Amino acid sequence: MRAPGSLLPRRRTTPVTLFTGADALTYLATQWPLLYAQSPLATPYQDPAWLRGWAAARPPGAEPLIAVADSPDGPAALALLHHADQHTIVPLGSPTAEYIRPVGPGAEHPAATTALVRHLDRWAADGLRVTLADVPATSSLGRHLATREHTAVHCAHVPLPVQFGAMSSSTRRTHVRRERSWTQLETAGRVTFARTTTIDALTLAVSQTIDLHHRRWAGHPAHDPPPEALPDVLARCGPHIASVAQLRLDEHLVASMVLLHRGTTCHSLLPAMDPAAADRAPGHALIRRVAASLAHSGGEVLDLGRTRPDPAAREYKASYAARWITSLTSTFRPSPPRRAQ
Repeated sequence: MRAPGSLLPRRRTTPVTLFTGADALTYLATQWPLLYAQSPLATPYQDPAWLRGWAAARPPGAEPLIAVADSPDGPAALALLHHADQHTIVPLGSPTAEYIRPVGPGAEHPAATTALVRHLDRWAADGLRVTLADVPATSSLGRHLATREHTAVHCAHVPLPVQFGAMSSSTRRTHVRRERSWTQLETAGRVTFARTTTIDALTLAVSQTIDLHHRRWAGHPAHDPPPEALPDVLARCGPHIASVAQLRLDEHLVASMVLLHRGTTCHSLLPAMDPAAADRAPGHALIRRVAASLAHSGGEVLDLGRTRPDPAAREYKASYAARWITSLTSTFRPSPPRRAQ
């Protein structure tokens, strides 16, 4: 174990141990899987394969960093990335990861999260810009961020199976109208829905999803393209964590989404649809089939992820009786020096 002198706080007053560089990679490979297994609230965005993939894809001048805090319940480990040339620290996997959490039996203990927050404050006081993004507001770490300046984003959790019958009459009618046309097309043998189950199928489908995403958002500068490293990261995750659901009409791909799995919860990442087929609402058709497929195999939640702030995006996900989860992002900045009395 070693810790970079540039990252050590001025005074070691909190029980936080640091692992950097090669030691951080070893920790991700050996200790992190054990802590992840003891973290029922953790998501695939804390999966060791996902994080090792992003660590391997880090840009020059960036170094993985694991901060481990002690608590009466046990350790809590937070995976970060230190951009030495930019003097910044961000969560490992951001901004692609939609949820950031510590892992370990102490992940929700106030003593551990308080120690981590104090350590981040000290790095900020030493001139580093430290950003924690997409931390669930209900988590112990999220409650710390709620007391600071922050921004919030809403994510949609859809309970499975979707209870269409319990929806308002207008929402039910809208779903029935959309689905009627797809049912007719399926009866005619023109529709294919499938989820990948092998690494080769996953690799091909990820590439196709990214291409579809580019077409969907062409000309919309507010939507950043997926990072170039994403296919390699998902390949590292493999089919036991990641899959791709695809909907085809007359053998033409009209909707696709990457899915990340843990337990009975599935997270939608990078949904995309063919803009030329927008009048048929293929995105809705895909969500219905994904939800039904997951429920059939024992799934309990389909997480549709971050929601854009415009009303149409929120209404789109609300139509599946989504429960709204809030995630917070906060930047740790140095406190201004006190004035002499």
